[in-house]
Amino acid sequence: MTEDELLEEITAPDVHYEDNGSVWVYWFDQKIDITDKFENNICYIKLVNDEKTLYMTVKYQNGYATSPDKYLMPSSFN
Repeated sequence: MTEDELLEEITAPDVHYEDNGSVWVYWFDQKIDITDKFENNICYIKLVNDEKTLYMTVKYQNGYATSPDKYLMPSSFN
């Protein structure tokens, strides 16, 4: 793994599905409840941290993808 790939892996957001049915995104010092943001099992969320912005597409219990430029289409991953 290159240094850039390792840094990207370490700073990637994480999605957690809780036993109570809630869904949370953890990114740096942020904890964001996205439970009610899903439509047809897809959620789009813009993450902002200082000067870094990520556009995140989450498939309910089926992975996610991020991009610094735009939301990715759900059909483009998994």
